[in-house]
Amino acid sequence: MKDKIVLQNLSKTFQTESGRAVPVLEDINLTIRDNEFLLVIGPSGCGKTTLLSCIAGFEEPTSGEILMDGEVVKGPSAQRGVVFQETALFPWRRVEKNVEYGLEVRGMPRQERKKIAQKYLEMVGLQDFADAYPKELSGGMKKRLTIATVYANNPEVLLMDEPFSALDYPTKCRLQMDLMDLWTKEKKTTVFISHDVEEAVLLSDRIIVLNRHKIALEYQNPFPRPRRDELRSDPKFIEAKEYIKGAYWNESQKAQ
Repeated sequence: MKDKIVLQNLSKTFQTESGRAVPVLEDINLTIRDNEFLLVIGPSGCGKTTLLSCIAGFEEPTSGEILMDGEVVKGPSAQRGVVFQETALFPWRRVEKNVEYGLEVRGMPRQERKKIAQKYLEMVGLQDFADAYPKELSGGMKKRLTIATVYANNPEVLLMDEPFSALDYPTKCRLQMDLMDLWTKEKKTTVFISHDVEEAVLLSDRIIVLNRHKIALEYQNPFPRPRRDELRSDPKFIEAKEYIKGAYWNESQKAQ
């Protein structure tokens, strides 16, 4: 499996209004493999979202660099699709037209983009809501629509920033399974940010625990795919969760 994204000695520091330098990421070295589902977990304020923003090209590293397919990331690119915590949809465009938007901007013919939009709406189970407006959808349906919109643009890398964090547990569980099914079909390199240990073990190929601005733990997920919802209650799954939580907790205590 080839390397897709490589972070080399990546550091990011922010300046306060008083001029004090606040480190957010320190000397991060990480290789993300092609078609890998990497999950980054850690407590609030540990730098997860900043790490994702640097990979997306929204933030420029203070030092170090990020390579994608051997080329330095210098800004945002259509090769890297982002699903934010907040739902980013056009309220005045119908569901199908939201999915078509990126394709429309690129000048794709109407019939071709309609076909692609219908494909991804069907994959996320929203084909019957193509003519609805976003305000007519539930929170979970809006997340499905956002994912369909990003997938329709066919990015090489999918970056997801805690997309299910605001949802109730049953809805979150359903969307996690839907995402795994979609990932199995499309096999896009995915970097998923979370603070949910169960979500991390369920979805990932590999887990990175981020804390105190650095990588505190790297964990190779032992559970084979495909995975089903029943895995959540498997004793070995629960044991894996406790291991991750233990490392997470110990590193958090060191920071105090």
